[in-house]
Amino acid sequence: MPGQWGTLRRIALAPSTESITFTRRGFPVAADETTERLEAIPRSAVCGFEWGIEDRGRRELERRPDLVHPDLRGFACEGATMAATVRNALPGSGGRTPDLLRHGGRQHLFLAYVGIGFAMARLRDRCGAGCFPS
Repeated sequence: MPGQWGTLRRIALAPSTESITFTRRGFPVAADETTERLEAIPRSAVCGFEWGIEDRGRRELERRPDLVHPDLRGFACEGATMAATVRNALPGSGGRTPDLLRHGGRQHLFLAYVGIGFAMARLRDRCGAGCFPS
């Protein structure tokens, strides 16, 4: 269960699942099974991000991807790793990303690194090089 700070981080930083649909992003799509299947990918990443930005510990975060369909767990891991990287940039929150990569993130290492890249790009856009330790 997330605490107050976790809930505030999620509200402030996580995109809504509605904001990431193809229609909302301006793509002309048919409402069919293929569209639903493809939109499940970013939804899984957002779920992983929400879990990672809220979590109180690595063990809880490692168990949550089991709630996602096996074909989509890597994307949930991508989102969780993105959140861990963002949290590493916050004061007093370092070490989350390496810890996740050594444990639960190992199964989906490639997508975990994609999540790190997305987070670093977003952080650099928001706060420049000051977010990253030397």
